[in-house]
Amino acid sequence: MAGKRRRSPNQDSDKRARAGNLALGRLVLVLILGAMEPPVACSLDAASARSQLEEWRRVLGAVVSIVEWPEPTSLRMGILGDAASVTALLALAEREVACCPFFRFALEVDARGLALVVSVPVDAVPILQDFALLAPR
Repeated sequence: MAGKRRRSPNQDSDKRARAGNLALGRLVLVLILGAMEPPVACSLDAASARSQLEEWRRVLGAVVSIVEWPEPTSLRMGILGDAASVTALLALAEREVACCPFFRFALEVDARGLALVVSVPVDAVPILQDFALLAPR
């Protein structure tokens, strides 16, 4: 077996350790990137943003019964309405996240009833405060 070198057990161990460190480094990078908040920005032009705000005002006006602030970064809107109204609300929330990915929308069902919970990062609290003004008082 001329020309063929045998690996020592230490070489195999070193190779496995390097591969493990590389995999761990990739995992840490994925976790860091996954934990990053999206930027507080909207991708709509001014006219489209105004149109979407008017749609929010119309839809929220038809279904919101109460607005609560469980915490500064989270708004809870009690919802009254039929399935079609809730479907319209969810479709609008989905469109909002497409242009403003820092928003988080969730439906909550508890003893008080159905609610839309809207959450934002700390940097977007003023935007959430303005958003709350779209709901009827």
